[in-house]
Order: sequence, then C-alpha cells, then structure tokens
Amino acid sequence: MTNHLTYKGNKYLLGLIENGNWWIANRRFILTESPSNDNNSINLYGQFISSNWFNKFYSKNSDINLHIFCVSENILCKQLQQSLNDNEIIYKKSWSVYLNKDKINDHLLDGKYNESQIIEINKEDSKIFFKLRKSKDFDGTEGFNVTIPEFLILI
Repeated sequence: MTNHLTYKGNKYLLGLIENGNWWIANRRFILTESPSNDNNSINLYGQFISSNWFNKFYSKNSDINLHIFCVSENILCKQLQQSLNDNEIIYKKSWSVYLNKDKINDHLLDGKYNESQIIEINKEDSKIFFKLRKSKDFDGTEGFNVTIPEFLILI
C-alpha cells in the first residue's frame, strides 16, 4: 500500500462551483489502493493531506457543491476547469456531493467555533469525507470552512 498521484493512468481532482463557474483545485488527491472487505474488488482511497491544499470559507446559509473528477494523468487542472466552464466533458467519471444550507446548519447547530466535524457522504460506489468547521471570516462574517476532502471509491 504505497501512495501515488496517479492510478492506472488517471488522476483525481477536486472541483467546486463558485458563483456559477467551476473552480478546480491545483492539487491532486494522493491515492492509496487496498483490497475491499470482500477481497473481490479494490478500494481506492484519495486524500488531501493538508488544509493548506483546500480550505474554503462559506458564509452562513451557503450550500456546498463539491465534485471529484477522474481524468487522464495528462489533463491539467486548468484544462478541466476550462472544459467544465465551456460545458465540455473531458473527465472519465465524477462523484458529487451537494449539501444544502439546512443540512449544513443542522451539522453546525450545536458546534462551537473552530471545532471540526467530519462529514461522511455514502453513495453506492463511494464515500466522500471532509471536515466542516464553524468559523468567522476576517471581517466577522459568520460561516463555516470546508477542509481536507477525502474519498473512498470501489474500483
């Protein structure tokens, strides 16, 4: 189980929609392959190892719309971003997470400022995790930060 930046000629990138446009993080997920619980398939685990790689502040009552894209290893982050904004599909597969403000507010209701919670979204062939932290922006705007996205997909 070694860590890699690509898996079978593909890399995995994080994207989100901001103000109606796509933004793709300039870091790729670090990947680890391991047997699944039934040993008949492979789990691919991807993680951002630092909140410096992705730490996004959202104002209170915002929604979260994150995506993980599997692309050929020669596709650049800016290429994927441009193609998505031009409504072109150059990715091989994607996984999406959408949490509306009501679900986010439920998670943060009893939380203290700067206290993180791990959010786990389970789908048929994947699990997506990230940290959600109640916070304030530099100007005092209340909201939350999303950091350290991870995923586990069944290959």
